[in-house]
Amino acid sequence: MVLAIRFVLGLVLALPTGAAPLYQAGSERVPFVLQTHARPGLAADHLYWGMLQAEFLTYADQQQWERRKGSFSLGGSGLYTPEGQLVFTQDATVRAYFRQGRLVGLLVLPTAPLDPLTLTQWGRAWFPDDRIILAYQSEANGGSQRVLQAILGEIPSEGQGDVLKLLLPFRTIQLGGP
Repeated sequence: MVLAIRFVLGLVLALPTGAAPLYQAGSERVPFVLQTHARPGLAADHLYWGMLQAEFLTYADQQQWERRKGSFSLGGSGLYTPEGQLVFTQDATVRAYFRQGRLVGLLVLPTAPLDPLTLTQWGRAWFPDDRIILAYQSEANGGSQRVLQAILGEIPSEGQGDVLKLLLPFRTIQLGGP
């Protein structure tokens, strides 16, 4: 014990002039917090690019998306945008695309009229932390626009056959970060 006190005292005395010891006598020692840029584990409450397929399926189950052959039917789940606005997803089919087991894109096929503003709100609610490139095709419908299909992220070459062949141009919007 005496040896330990001499060792600690020697360390404090060996500090350069004007330097304070890391811990003051009588202060509570708090361990250092390590920070990392790692993504959350399997309990993700939103989507992100590069998400593992198993994590995506867990998210889809949590959102009560109905699984169909190669796609998901959105069951009207409520999502919050980063601005705190509640948005409901309904009447659309989503196909997810993975490269090497990681999420790279979504194809959204509305089954009922969907306006571009609602589509952008879905994108921000699904991917609040990521930059999204949203490409959509729409047609005029009584003074408003109706989205026919939308692509978030990218569709790999093996999924290009799922994209509808329409004679309308894609409009592109960038949402989110830099």
